[in-house]
Amino acid sequence: MKYSFNSLALILSLVLVLTGCGPDSVTQSFADFIASMMHRDKSQTQKTLKEELATGSAALPAGYRKVPKVGNDTIPVAGDDDGYVGGSVTFGSRPVTPCGTTQDSVDGRIADCAAANSAMATWDGGSNGNAGQGQWKLVTYNGTHEVWRDERTRLIWSDRLGQANWCQATGSSGGGPYGEADQYGYCDNVAYQPVQSTPESYCTEDASFNTPDTYDSMKGGMRLTATGSSPSVVWRLPTKWDYHQAEIDGIRFPLPNMQFGFWSASVYSSARNSAWIFHGRYATFTNVGRSGGGSSVRCVGR
Repeated sequence: MKYSFNSLALILSLVLVLTGCGPDSVTQSFADFIASMMHRDKSQTQKTLKEELATGSAALPAGYRKVPKVGNDTIPVAGDDDGYVGGSVTFGSRPVTPCGTTQDSVDGRIADCAAANSAMATWDGGSNGNAGQGQWKLVTYNGTHEVWRDERTRLIWSDRLGQANWCQATGSSGGGPYGEADQYGYCDNVAYQPVQSTPESYCTEDASFNTPDTYDSMKGGMRLTATGSSPSVVWRLPTKWDYHQAEIDGIRFPLPNMQFGFWSASVYSSARNSAWIFHGRYATFTNVGRSGGGSSVRCVGR
């Protein structure tokens, strides 16, 4: 069968449009997909940033406010607050049935948890949040620990592993292939990283690291190497910016054990003896000395 040049050009154009590569497909932007971060009543339909921009000087949709509503301390009279108390945000319910423990893909585990725990396996910021929070899905619940996925970023978040100093949380050391001199004498010191040649790393797995299997259950049993009953997940310590994005998406409301201060991988630039901590109760940040062992660890994976 023969086709003319014009026929081939028409076919190619149709293919490009249908696959999202044609000129008609390049009409959407970030504002089309991200929710407006204006405060709203959680009962109101979540609007996109594009919809907010389109209002201009016109009246805002019902339930959205130009001026914040302070509210009061008596629940359920909520205001435009951080959501921790006051009823402005609905927290997720804890799952009750173990799920997602034997499937060899993350999506398979999510489907199993949805079947086993129904509404408790999904937290939707559109109906439970008070601004532009996103959706989260339960990946694994082993009866004690939970692992969730942020559906916007597709990043997987572990449960709380425990406490450590920053060097052990990150895998930083003075030896091994990732070694570097620490001007404050922390991570290149055996007092904070006892085995310099194979340093301890709570999150990141690598042949040169000692990643304690004590914390496997907090990661849903998903390690770097896939098995017949587990997918491969590449874990790392979240950066300060991971936590910023996760907070926008609503991390504090579906995940368990958020009432702690969690290490980030980001060093404090003004004094590098410290690193940034994310406080999971109110979503605030402070910098804490990297040698301290009183902060918690939570890993992010892909």
